Amino acid sequence: MAKLDINVGIDANDGTGDDLRAAFQKVNGNFSSIFPIVSTFTPILTGVSSAGAGTYTAQVGRYTKVYNLVYYYIYLAWSAHSGTGNMRITGLPYTSLGTTNVAYFAPVMQSSLTYSGDIIARVNNNASTIDLLYQSSGNALSNVSMDTSASITINGFFEITV
Repeated sequence: MAKLDINVGIDANDGTGDDLRAAFQKVNGNFSSIFPIVSTFTPILTGVSSAGAGTYTAQVGRYTKVYNLVYYYIYLAWSAHSGTGNMRITGLPYTSLGTTNVAYFAPVMQSSLTYSGDIIARVNNNASTIDLLYQSSGNALSNVSMDTSASITINGFFEITV
């Protein structure tokens, strides 16, 4: 939401500005856009080739939205999953910006994944999804393949349109 300016008129008490009700509606609107929103969401692990379904032992998503930034925490643990292809997390509470040349990465803590190297999470542009990646040869990023059972923890942030 864009900043709402209060019309104070030309001279004091000349009747050309906003009345008190309209002025305080604008004040409330300005504060509501910057006041933090703290809530939960349900992250879902899917396969990119075939989404499949998971049997979760933990499925936790929390977020704090402050103006145009969303800070998130995800913990997923699953004992079985039928998805295939690369790992993707869906269900983020907001859609990220679709800005060219801007990417939001976060470290991933993992347990029991088949790939045991360093993994990063990338919030996809103009989407409410995260892809899990690793650095392959030549500094290229490659996708992490679906695992039937494991756990991951991610803390990160991304921008949204307000």
